[in-house]
Amino acid sequence: MEAELEKQVENLKHKEQLAKAAAERRTAEQIAQKAAMTEKIVQFTNQVERCDDLADELPQLANHLAEFTGATACYIGKIAKPIKGVSKGMREDQDDEAHIINNAKNEI
Repeated sequence: MEAELEKQVENLKHKEQLAKAAAERRTAEQIAQKAAMTEKIVQFTNQVERCDDLADELPQLANHLAEFTGATACYIGKIAKPIKGVSKGMREDQDDEAHIINNAKNEI
């Protein structure tokens, strides 16, 4: 009877060790995944910082956003204030800031 109890205790200890090892492996895998994700972000950021023309990086930005947000599509636009043109009553010879619409909200 005692031998049987000792065997059960040994089995439980073994199962506990296996569970701990599995948890440690999962934790190590999660850490490795986070490190890989961080490295991808750093590489993309460095690539953008070194780029002369950001328009060349738009396809990579779309891929980057899709990968890290799970989005299936994205729209990339520039936010700017609207401006007045000649067709809206601005004279061609007005000063450099005549095209600015005061108190205008940003638009894409």
